[in-house]
Formats: sequence, C-alpha cells, structure tokens
Amino acid sequence: MDRQQAKQLLARYLSGDCTPNERALVEAWYNKVVDDQAPIEADPDWDALERHLATQLSLAPRQPLRRLRWYNYAAAAASILFIAAVAYWGYLRWNGAGDSGHRLVGDLPPGGYRAELVLADGSRLTLVEHEEIIVTETSITYPDGSEVTSGDEQGSDVLTLSTPIGGQYRLLLPDGSKVWLNAESSITYPRKFNTGSSREVSLAGEAYFEVAKVVDNNAASPKLFVVHTAGQRIEVHGTTFNVNAYPGENTTTTLLSGAVKIAPIGAHANAARQPQGTLLRPGQQATDINGRLAITEASTGNAIAWKNGSFLFDNESLTQIMKQLQRWYGFTVTLSELPNLHFTGGIKRDVPLSKVLRMLEATRDDISFELNDRKVTVKRNH
Repeated sequence: MDRQQAKQLLARYLSGDCTPNERALVEAWYNKVVDDQAPIEADPDWDALERHLATQLSLAPRQPLRRLRWYNYAAAAASILFIAAVAYWGYLRWNGAGDSGHRLVGDLPPGGYRAELVLADGSRLTLVEHEEIIVTETSITYPDGSEVTSGDEQGSDVLTLSTPIGGQYRLLLPDGSKVWLNAESSITYPRKFNTGSSREVSLAGEAYFEVAKVVDNNAASPKLFVVHTAGQRIEVHGTTFNVNAYPGENTTTTLLSGAVKIAPIGAHANAARQPQGTLLRPGQQATDINGRLAITEASTGNAIAWKNGSFLFDNESLTQIMKQLQRWYGFTVTLSELPNLHFTGGIKRDVPLSKVLRMLEATRDDISFELNDRKVTVKRNH
C-alpha cells in the first residue's frame, strides 16, 4: 500500500465508509506501532500520543482498537479523528517515511499559562505563576489563596483579563461562572454583578464558558448572562458554550449544553430578519456571515479541543490552521501566499511547533514546512 492509498483508506475510516477488512487494517497499523517495539526507538512524543489516545478512549494502553464501535456523538468523532491521525503517523514511521526532511532552525516551544490583568485605574498586573484567578467583590486571588490585588480601592469597576500570543488562562467570575481564555484574547467584566440586572461581559478572541445559574430573591427566572462580541450578542441561561470571536474573522458560537439566544450585531446585522435572535440547541453552532446567522450542526469536540489541550483539524484549511498555530507559538507566515489545502489530524498543544508541522506533513505528499528565525515557510513538493 502506498501513501496515497493509505490516506484514502483513512478518509473512509473517518467517514465510517470503510469495510470491516479495511477497518481492521487501520486498527492493525496502530496495534503494530504500539505492540511491536522493534521498529520504534524510545520516543517520548509517541508515548505521549499513546497515553492521550488511551485516555480519550477510556482504554488501557495497547488494548486492541478493533473493539471500538462508532457512536453518533461529537466526542466519539473527535476520538476517531485522533485515532486516524495517530494511525497514519504510525504507518509512516513503520515504513520509514516519518520524516520528510523539512528544515527546522530554532524550534518554538508551546504556549502556557500567561495573562495580564488591567485594573480599573489602568494599572497592569502580569499573571504568570498560576493557571487561574478568582474574582470576588473585595479581592482577586489565585487558587492557593495568595492575593493578586486587594479590591478595596477598586469598588465594582470594570476589569480586563487578556492573554498574549502563546498564553491561556482561567477566570472564576464573582457569580461562580468559569471562563477559559484562549491565546491572544481578552474578556472585560465587572468586579461585581449588580443586583436585579443582567450579568454582562465583553469578549475579543476565544473563550469557553461554564455559566452559573443565579436567581435573585425576587426574580422568577435565572439572571441573564450576556456575552458581547464584535459580531454577536449572546444571551445565556446556565450553559456551557464556546465563542470564537477573533478580530477580522466571523464570530462562531458553539453550544454544548443548555440554551443560548444569539443575535448578530454590527454594521451588516439585519434586525428585521432576526429581530429577537436565534435559539441554539446543544450540538449546534451559529456563525455570523454579513450580518446573518448561519446555523449548522457542530463538532463540539473540535470546537473545544484547545480548551482540552489539543489541536484537532477536520478538513481544516491551511490558512485557518496557521492562524491557530500563530496564536499559540508566535511565528510569522505570509497567509496570502498559502496554498489552498485542507488537513485532517490532531496533536497535543504541549509539543514544540516542529512536532505539529511534522504531523501536518505526514498527512500529505505535496507540502513541506521550513522554520527559521520564527518564520514558517510553506513549500509545495513536486
């Protein structure tokens, strides 16, 4: 079997269209990689992938994958996507083709927990030692109880938490809601949510929300939680969802549980066609396109892969992949010069950039990457 045939087989495996014999072959590649130690030297990166795969599937390492079944759930789809990526990488290594010879000078480490907090008086605090801050009416602390800053002089003024390129962070809001902030993102929120009104925050970039239900004493229904972005207004009632709202890109909201009502905003929003907003059900996502919402079924596993520590690409364009990688690794690439190619695969976010580029190369014969002085160059192979 040549590499092109292997890719075609994996595509059928991903779509569920392969025959039982083809399915067994894909799974045999994985079993060969993890069970036959001879062709694979000690490789901590492969060990990490193996452990992640076993964790994703709730199986012990080296248990045959042929016992798996297909389920119509996004989590299962994401796991199968990862299996295929690992199986194909294993196939290339098994046949001595795992390294296409790309030139990498000055590898880039992955991002980590880094953020900056802007206080009401404009002063800035660098947050680098912890993964999360906890905001109350009177203080801002780390999970271990150590104080970031006293809230006595700040009252209930607005604060902003922002992450740089290569940073991510978690935030526990005063109402108990949790926010995971992706790289190059910011969220603005009040020190205290006022009684009797909605809870409102503003987002630029990407964040995953777990919104707590809050009911005031005299209210018949939970207090509304509202997320404002450049492209959408999102009304929430105790919900888990992801919002991708990077500047210059269409805002996409993906609902995992609960209910949200979304209305497009901005210069092109058509209030006459969608005056009250659109209600999403779990498993759907809404993308604003020229002021109108496009509602589609979502791969929730892909939407929150970043929050779970992974990159997952399902027929993703090279341009979109490079944007994600730029935010996490901090390199430059000329997006306008990228070829119109799509990729399917997955890898953890805690690996150096070279490992991600290697994974992408392994899925195609016609492309290679060079990394030199924080600049990535994409080359077509002929």
